[in-house]
Amino acid sequence: MTGRTITISDATFSRLAAFCRVAEAVMGQPAEPEQIADMVIQLGIESNLAQLWAGTDAAGLVEVLVKLAGPNPDLVYELTAKMVETGDEAKRAEARRTMGFAAGTE
Repeated sequence: MTGRTITISDATFSRLAAFCRVAEAVMGQPAEPEQIADMVIQLGIESNLAQLWAGTDAAGLVEVLVKLAGPNPDLVYELTAKMVETGDEAKRAEARRTMGFAAGTE
């Protein structure tokens, strides 16, 4: 594994090394502390992000996406396209009608 080096306390490293046993049991293969550290950090970041957004209502999420689309249109519109593509046909038809793409086809 290559990448940057971070410094953690001896106590945290001891916990991480001990946790490798759990990771090995789950993955069914040997695990090194460096692998597990990367996984645990990524999962921790995702978990914290999810907790921060969990209480946001739909209107709040829409507002954030609209504001984010200004400086990041490729990201937001690609995400939106994927969401539409994975939705059901009834929702796509409703989106076509709402956005005016279905004019003259009804």
